[in-house]
Amino acid sequence: MLAAAAPLWRPGTAYHYHALTFGYLVGEVIRRAAGRTVGEFLARDIAAPLGLDVWIGLPEAAESRVLDQFRTDPAPDPRQVEAVLARFGLDPADPVVRASVASIAAVGETADGFNSRAVHAAQIPAGNAIATARSLARLYAALIGPVEGTRLLAADTVSRATAPQTDQLPAPSPLDRVPGVNQSRHGLGYELPTPLLPMLGDGSFGHAGAGGRLAFAQHRTGTAVAYTCTNMAWNPMAGPDPRWLPWTAALRGCLDLD
Repeated sequence: MLAAAAPLWRPGTAYHYHALTFGYLVGEVIRRAAGRTVGEFLARDIAAPLGLDVWIGLPEAAESRVLDQFRTDPAPDPRQVEAVLARFGLDPADPVVRASVASIAAVGETADGFNSRAVHAAQIPAGNAIATARSLARLYAALIGPVEGTRLLAADTVSRATAPQTDQLPAPSPLDRVPGVNQSRHGLGYELPTPLLPMLGDGSFGHAGAGGRLAFAQHRTGTAVAYTCTNMAWNPMAGPDPRWLPWTAALRGCLDLD
């Protein structure tokens, strides 16, 4: 379906977050280059050498280790999102608006919809990786330096991957009428620091996950860190997740960054 779809805007002229489709697009590049699915590539070429508990496509033997997700706050209501966009004169039938609302609805459904063996076993590269926080931190550490002899990205590759790609791009029309619709910044796949996602400031790169998961690294300080949670409590529109603030402040203090 993605291969047959026409772009919703001319590539290179605008930018918007691909909540789920990005993983399928990059996953297909991996499959064609390596001859293995993204989950198989992750398991054999990354997780095994580093001893990571990280999966895209969870084996049944590990199913008992997975904690259910839940949500204490109500999920975003697509109808409310449409109502907000309508205040800026946006038509809910516009394909760009419809796709954006659908992605918000998909993230809202993850608390219950992802608590199943079928979804855990599937390979949804941008949406259902399962990991421990320690393994995510170890994975990020291997991006910026050797971990027991294994380094995943060369230094020049890290520089290329973390160079800003979206800073000068507007949101696609008609979403460009909505203030703050694009609050994130991206390099090649990785999120870069913003007031919404400060990480450790300049030089940090990583990604926040639905509900409040977070993992990132910073080469200058040699730091890699990850946080996992089961309560899908984070509202990205409200700023950084309050649960991040105490430990990120302590981390900055340890690194003497303040």
